[in-house]
Amino acid sequence: MTDDLEKDLQEAQAELAKLTSKISAINKQKNPSYGKDRSTSAVKRKSIDYNSDEYDRSKKRRSRGEGNGVKITWKEKVSELRSQETNDEKARKKRLFSSLLLPNLRPKNNLLETKLKESAEKQKEKLDSIENSLREKKECEIEDLQKQEKELYDKKRQAELLVNKLSLKKAIIEKAERKILNLEGCIKFIQTKTVPRLSFLPAKHTLRTTELLKKSSKNVRDEIEKISYITRYQVNQIENSSSATFKDVARGIENGTLVPEFNEDKQNIETTKTDVSVGDDKQAEVSNEKNKNTKRESSNSFNSSNREETSDDEEGSKESDAEEEKSNDFKGSSMENESAEEEIDTIVNDYDKYKNNNKTDKCEEMTDDVVESKETETSNVLDKSNV
Repeated sequence: MTDDLEKDLQEAQAELAKLTSKISAINKQKNPSYGKDRSTSAVKRKSIDYNSDEYDRSKKRRSRGEGNGVKITWKEKVSELRSQETNDEKARKKRLFSSLLLPNLRPKNNLLETKLKESAEKQKEKLDSIENSLREKKECEIEDLQKQEKELYDKKRQAELLVNKLSLKKAIIEKAERKILNLEGCIKFIQTKTVPRLSFLPAKHTLRTTELLKKSSKNVRDEIEKISYITRYQVNQIENSSSATFKDVARGIENGTLVPEFNEDKQNIETTKTDVSVGDDKQAEVSNEKNKNTKRESSNSFNSSNREETSDDEEGSKESDAEEEKSNDFKGSSMENESAEEEIDTIVNDYDKYKNNNKTDKCEEMTDDVVESKETETSNVLDKSNV
């Protein structure tokens, strides 16, 4: 049972991992920056570390009042810069200056301007249409991704619920199996009523110890059935629970409040009814056997009386002595018959109890040798009573 649950649990965990990977892939498609570490990105502006060795503390901004005391005019500065320029730089400056002046010097051409405007507008319209189509396409993709993400989240929620159910079922069943294994070891021992219970087994059994062993084994079996019934009930509650009720079920199992109601009175009534019916049948059989024994005794007594009447009158003293001996023998035989009947009753009751316990309480079966010994004892006692 636990091996199958372990396999189902591993499959559910693998399915859950697949769903989480699919959800992360969809989030990356929606947001390219999903999962990236923004602290190492190039967008972040680097601050100057004044405590580093690269920073030169001797550099200071020079104020306007500071200087060598020599005043330089702008003309001198310009002449100095022009003297440092090359021919290429001078040609470049002339070209740029002429490109700025030529459009203002030439006459304006309205047709060219209109064509340029129209072409610019057409190009703008094309760009707008392309942007709109791209935007719509992107929106459709985002909607599809959102639908997929929603479906995956629902499946993930169901997979998480299945994993939680399987893990809880596995824990409950393992706990019940441990309890049942411990109780099965106590079936062959007599247990005390104290708490914690003590288990012991005598070297030689008597009637008292056998009865105690049967009672203790019955109690242990009832406890095992109770544990198995509670585990089945809790497993069914877990399987039938939804995502909204699973937390309540798990909390009830942890607190020990999720336990079925036991109809112990009904069970006791049913067991007593079966015991009474079986006991009535056995009593009828015993009464029939007693009637047969009484008939046999009466026939034997009648035959003995006839024999006494046919005896001779001359042997009166002998007859009186024989009659006294017969009366004593008859009394002894009657006492023996009474004791034999009591022994028969005890043996039959023990045998009936044994059969009733086997039928109703499902106790341990007695060996065939014990049953045969009981039957032989009953047959021997019946033969003695008949004699």
